[in-house]
Amino acid sequence: MILAGGKPTLTRLAEYCAKRPNDHHVCEAKGHIRLDRPELSPSADLRIRSFVLLAPLSVIFTPEGLKPIKSPLLIFVGDKDEELSPDDNAIALAKSTAAWLQIIPNAGHFIFLSPCSPDMSRAMPDLCADGKGMDRVAIHQRINVEITTFFNKSLGIK
Repeated sequence: MILAGGKPTLTRLAEYCAKRPNDHHVCEAKGHIRLDRPELSPSADLRIRSFVLLAPLSVIFTPEGLKPIKSPLLIFVGDKDEELSPDDNAIALAKSTAAWLQIIPNAGHFIFLSPCSPDMSRAMPDLCADGKGMDRVAIHQRINVEITTFFNKSLGIK
């Protein structure tokens, strides 16, 4: 969102983590972000004209901080995401922008990672196990078509 022109309010992450301490991967530092390298401060990149976000962590953006974004956005989120609250992140982001939102029923946060090999499934079952009846390969095939259609349309490609 920063590359699209969004202005983050980093204190919002600490507030989010206070409400959702079980979001371990995002909140292991309790939402405290130390910006100690100003030369690395992120900024908009005008070369990027269209964005696709998969289960984004977007709670750090207020509606006001999202106003500068003019680029087309496509957001995918699973309605069973247990890593990040869909309501506080992807859905709130879509409501504050003109984003196209795709909610995938019964999908968790990691459905958007590449399908796992058998070895990877054994080594990292939390990243590789999807909800009952979910087919990660089929989901990826579907979203790849939707992403291609979105980019073709938003970038004027025929």
